Amino acid sequence: MQKLIAGTLVGLAALLGTAMAQDNYPNRVITLVTPYAAGGGTDVLSRILVEALGKNLGQRVIVKNVNGAGGVIGTREVARAQPNGYTLLFHNLGIAIAPTLYPNLNLDPIKDFEPIGLFADSPMVLEASMSFPPRNVKELLDYFKRNKMQIKFASSGMGSPTHLCALEVEKAANTAVNMIQYAGDAPATLDLLAGRVDLLCTGAEGGVVGRILSGDLRAILVTGNKRLDRLPSVPTASEVGLEELSQTSVWFALFAPAGTPKPIIERLSRALQAATRDRGVAQLVAQLDTILFDPQQAVPEALREKLASQVSLWKPLLEKAMALESNNGHP
Repeated sequence: MQKLIAGTLVGLAALLGTAMAQDNYPNRVITLVTPYAAGGGTDVLSRILVEALGKNLGQRVIVKNVNGAGGVIGTREVARAQPNGYTLLFHNLGIAIAPTLYPNLNLDPIKDFEPIGLFADSPMVLEASMSFPPRNVKELLDYFKRNKMQIKFASSGMGSPTHLCALEVEKAANTAVNMIQYAGDAPATLDLLAGRVDLLCTGAEGGVVGRILSGDLRAILVTGNKRLDRLPSVPTASEVGLEELSQTSVWFALFAPAGTPKPIIERLSRALQAATRDRGVAQLVAQLDTILFDPQQAVPEALREKLASQVSLWKPLLEKAMALESNNGHP
């Protein structure tokens, strides 16, 4: 009986300790893991977010860049972290792609994480070399029909947002193009500027708008259903009837390891919602040609639905592209 009572007291103490830890959350520094190198769009947005989160949580939040394997290394680090709210993940569209791209990953973006909420959304811009003849969507689709595999469409690697956008454009044109894979956005952009490739579809947060405004590249369309403020004359995919392309964007969201207590998730979601209402945050994000999600989207359920729909959207398209690549003898 004494052992039973002692065990019960130990259990109660553990429960009380856990409850007190949740009530006092956060009482130390929070680490926000960004699974990409410093200086990119995801990293810049994460640094805007941590300032707002820190202000709303009353605790310092720091960014930790864990780069490698297309975001997999940093993502896995957070999945294996203690689910106590002190290690979080700031990721983008790539988290929905990884399981298909790396089938032996043993990492499930739906089961291994607790969604906190959506933060920002960056439409993609279909940009063309200045030497590429088509100047609008109609001319582009006509050119596709006549030239097909002669068109060189760049991307920053299999499964990257640039590649997914290219696949959607190819699907909309109902024809195959010559996909040129690069090791990143930078070398792809350099070849586009030099006219060695014809097309590239990149997230607006990556600096593409500046290249277009300077006259170095030409914009054909932007994805989504809202024109960019700095490119008011460039139509959206919805406006030109390419509805599937309207779903293609680089979205950014906040996650915690699976098993993180619900009160902590709710506390973090409230802080995220406050960040999306902050005018200063909105101004900084707008400078990246990116749009904040509404506070109603900065909640777990909205991110859970977004993630599930994106996995379903991209899985068959990417599997088809991977099979084609394999059949052509590529790695």
